[in-house]
Amino acid sequence: MTLLEKTYQSTDFNIKKSTLTETWNRRTADMTDDIFRDSMQQVIEHVKLYHPRYLILDFKRSSYTVSIASQAWLMEKTAPRLENLEVEKIAVIRPHRFLPKVSTEQWVDDLRYHPDFHMQTLCFDTQSAAIAWLYHDIFKE
Repeated sequence: MTLLEKTYQSTDFNIKKSTLTETWNRRTADMTDDIFRDSMQQVIEHVKLYHPRYLILDFKRSSYTVSIASQAWLMEKTAPRLENLEVEKIAVIRPHRFLPKVSTEQWVDDLRYHPDFHMQTLCFDTQSAAIAWLYHDIFKE
């Protein structure tokens, strides 16, 4: 069930599985860094409201390339807040387009290997693979 639909993203919450899903759409081609950061701030607000254990960030249809400045901002501002809000796992579904895909993988890797963060975070190509990892821990490294 879609709870909220905005210009660039929609929000779903599965109470039984304690999973918040944020899905970005095709309209992201004209997204700016400020709009991207606002959309990530919305993710934080939704986590505060719903208190999920799991978070799916679905960028599959996104055309937005996360700039180096926004990648740093994610590490400095967003990741610590998500961890403080006790999100256990973040599954990121990477975009299909090359540059958006690479930029998304960069910030996810920064988060995964950062010594101060303990949230489990991985990139996936499909939502079904992300769900398998979130609930069944199938993709262990």
